Amino acid sequence: LGVALEEKYRERRPLWGEPRPLEKGWTPSSMGGGCDRLTVLGVLGYRGDEISAKLRRIFDLGSAIERLWLDRFRELGVLVDAGREITRSEPPILHGRIDARVRHPYEPGHLLVVEIKSINREGFRQLPPVTLDPEANFKALRELSGKIGDRVRGYLVQHQTYLMEDKTPEGLLLFDCKDTSEYADYYVTLEEEFVREQYARLVRLEEYRRRAAVPPCSCGKTGVFCKVRPEEEVEVSVFHSMGGLEL
Repeated sequence: LGVALEEKYRERRPLWGEPRPLEKGWTPSSMGGGCDRLTVLGVLGYRGDEISAKLRRIFDLGSAIERLWLDRFRELGVLVDAGREITRSEPPILHGRIDARVRHPYEPGHLLVVEIKSINREGFRQLPPVTLDPEANFKALRELSGKIGDRVRGYLVQHQTYLMEDKTPEGLLLFDCKDTSEYADYYVTLEEEFVREQYARLVRLEEYRRRAAVPPCSCGKTGVFCKVRPEEEVEVSVFHSMGGLEL
């Protein structure tokens, strides 16, 4: 069984693939990366860290948890749709899919955009208390520190983008603890200024992408690619020549 699973989940993607076509723009799920350099490398074809068989099984579990929540929403009679596509045709161009839209169970015309995230027990314990105040929820999630804070801020960018582009200014950012089945559902509303800041960042990074260049590192981390002339623009071909080095 172990050998078969390792083969099934073996990493088959090359370290460098084709750049994402300009007309496809960016995806909301990739917008929240903390480093400008790594964000642009992703759309210029860099695969990122190799995904282990264990991590792929974790991804499978996350997908299963998402399907379970969709089933629950259907059983509750509140699911409006799942996988709804959102597009933005003006800069920055965006393409993405919303996990789910639900209607308020007691106010049928009241819609919310739901983003479902699975999280382990350690990360779940670090989440802030859930409140009924959307601004307090957003502020508490945005101010989380450490690795969990970096992840959650990326989720906020993704979810807020969906609220903006779907023109549905209310939503739930839902965390499911895959170790205990506990969940935390944060009611948030559109923070338009926050989203416009993210859009301005993408417009700036788009200029590098069009030149097949990589911007200076903005994260201060010690990854291999971030060590290369960290304060300068670098042609992506420089990173191609580094072969199989991983971040």
